[in-house]
Amino acid sequence: MATPSSIQESRLYLAQLDPENKFDTMMKMAGVITKHLEEEGIQPIVVGGLSVELYSREQYTTRDIDFVAPNHHQISRVLDQLGFRSYGKDFYHDELNVSIEVPSTTLTGDPEKIVNLSYEGFTINVIGIEDIIIDRIQHALNTKTTLDLDDARMLMITQYDEIDWTYFNVHTLMQEPYSMMGIDAKRAMYWIENMHQRIEDADESDTVETLAASTDIDRQLARGTINVEDL
Repeated sequence: MATPSSIQESRLYLAQLDPENKFDTMMKMAGVITKHLEEEGIQPIVVGGLSVELYSREQYTTRDIDFVAPNHHQISRVLDQLGFRSYGKDFYHDELNVSIEVPSTTLTGDPEKIVNLSYEGFTINVIGIEDIIIDRIQHALNTKTTLDLDDARMLMITQYDEIDWTYFNVHTLMQEPYSMMGIDAKRAMYWIENMHQRIEDADESDTVETLAASTDIDRQLARGTINVEDL
């Protein structure tokens, strides 16, 4: 299918996508939405689960797209024109079984690290790899669970050579937009440095699966039991 230009063409374009081809559907939907919001002067940035899956090259399991973007009123109008139904602050496309969420108006991260992905004539803006890793770690600290650390670990393994490791430091984590408490920033850095060392020390016998396995340090970070006085 040719890349649509008008909002009417885009609505028909989305209706012809195959919901069983999840990757193609998610990417083209994100591309269509990005195109029309940018025409309104809004730059939407993909965050959340889809950004993790794009970076980690994992199987596509998510059925929602999280964007960070300002001006909810304009976003709502554009999505309505594209055939989405509104559920409070979220939006849903019935035929494609995909939901759109806009959890924040501002990016928690460095705008300079946003990656612009090209797909089938579309451009999609994605949160930087370093910032999505920090987001996963911060969520683990807030929820006191280790599930998000699985995402962070897989990102670090699969994107090891692309990551700017100097970006991670206690001072950065304590400043805006992350604003971690000092004790959490130290614990987060301990976890990052430990994982970084595990990857560096890996040999040919280590697989992605073994490196990605959860450790006691994951549970200590989530529970806040890493003794920062020893760091």
